[in-house]
Amino acid sequence: MVDAAALAGVKQRYDALSGHLHERKRRLIVAAEAVALGRGSLSAVSRTTGVARTTIMRGIA
Repeated sequence: MVDAAALAGVKQRYDALSGHLHERKRRLIVAAEAVALGRGSLSAVSRTTGVARTTIMRGIA
């Protein structure tokens, strides 16, 4: 399970940057957040940011 405080940080950073990014950079940023948070974070980051799990997985790949 991912810490709620960590997800709040992800949400804050994503909201601050998302309007300034094109799709590829947005995908890479949410993927980096998911990797940094570790196990179980893919779904949590997806729910927090609204970015699809498949998009995050493409960013990780």
